[in-house]
Amino acid sequence: MRTLRILAASFLLLFSVMTGAGWAQSIWEESSEVEISTGVKAVRTVRTDLSDPGIEILPVLAGGQVGLISPLSDMATEVGASAAINGTFFNAYTDNQPQGTVFIDGSARHLADGPTVGFTEKNGFLMDRLKVEIKGGINGSRLWPNSWYAWSVNSPKSDGEAIVIYTPEFAGGISKPPNSRSVVVSGGLVTQIVQGSARIPSDGYVIGFGPGSTGDASRFKVGDRVEYSVVLGYGWEGVKNAISAGPLLLKGGQVVLNFGADGMSDPKITTQKGARSFIGRTWNNVLVMGTTPSATVRELAEITKALGLADAMNLDGGASSGLYFDGRYLTPPGRNLSNCLAIIKRVGVVVNGLRITGFSPYVAPPGITMVPVRGVFEKVGADVSWEDYSQTVTVRMKTAVVILKVGSSSGLVNGREVQLTRPAEIKDGRTYIPLRFVAENLGGQVTWDQNSDVVYIKMGGG
Repeated sequence: MRTLRILAASFLLLFSVMTGAGWAQSIWEESSEVEISTGVKAVRTVRTDLSDPGIEILPVLAGGQVGLISPLSDMATEVGASAAINGTFFNAYTDNQPQGTVFIDGSARHLADGPTVGFTEKNGFLMDRLKVEIKGGINGSRLWPNSWYAWSVNSPKSDGEAIVIYTPEFAGGISKPPNSRSVVVSGGLVTQIVQGSARIPSDGYVIGFGPGSTGDASRFKVGDRVEYSVVLGYGWEGVKNAISAGPLLLKGGQVVLNFGADGMSDPKITTQKGARSFIGRTWNNVLVMGTTPSATVRELAEITKALGLADAMNLDGGASSGLYFDGRYLTPPGRNLSNCLAIIKRVGVVVNGLRITGFSPYVAPPGITMVPVRGVFEKVGADVSWEDYSQTVTVRMKTAVVILKVGSSSGLVNGREVQLTRPAEIKDGRTYIPLRFVAENLGGQVTWDQNSDVVYIKMGGG
């Protein structure tokens, strides 16, 4: 353990080392040249030690919605990610809809069958070919005639037999044709049954029935209690986050490439060279995300095996291929993306001997530890108030009044303007500020336990 008192002139250098050291130990980049049967291939990778309990692997949707696009770096920055890679395929030339599964915090945002990588709460790693199922019930029963099912989530289908669930994450907020009938569920109850499409309630979803499946819609009536669950696959019950793409490249260190089994026939995947992205795991439980500028998928399977991976699968590629680390691109994508897979380094924070719970401090590029305003100041008895109109938080302590505006690079301490290393920002409905601000301007003492990635803050009372 190393103690840092925020008084010395050398603060800036020491603090940047302190905040960056924890995640740098468990997330790092590598560049290599890999020799395979067809020659030498250049590869850029970001590696993450999955045994680090402070690591979270999180799929991210552009703008938090299905059907929007944004730069890979923006998606990474929004969630405070140390690293990110492009995720599943999407319709880049039409509606920007993902083509694969995007499963976030135990909730399906988009669903499709196929090769999938998943992570449990404690970073347990799973990778396999999956066939997903959606099963529902009416009025507490899943027995006929109260059982129901759907084909997918937030994935419009042209097939007239399709049944699709649309959640509030669907961009535009309205279910898509060819819905012949829509069952609107709000607060767990059927509130409307309408012809055609319907607006998606913020606290529920819409079940859209194609013209060939309207008989299935007839079992619902207004006032019914309705629920459903998503089954990813046997043994995947504890998976919290997942994303699919494919084809599958390696299982148990062996090449298992099978385009037919993974439902892929496009020559861009089966035979042509192009920029490639992949994700996999080594035998010693290190997650590897990587890119190579030009390879066939068969060559990519060789590359991942040569890198020593035990399991691996292909991600979206071509112009979508992108890799981000430590605030910069290692491989810049050639277009905006609909989704990505992000690596977030969480840090523990203890204030005056009390651990912050219910909040998630995080490290934002380039190594800035962000802590929750309420989590820190309420531990010392300070009064914290929030003004929604101006997006301003005010902290009243015995010795100071602190005013911070979200998005501003400066704040006020007893009327004196001070600069922030990173603007105050809202994440998961909470306001976060740089730890350095707390220590430099409010007389805090900071202790950094490098082994456990815990920051200890000692402050005067509120």
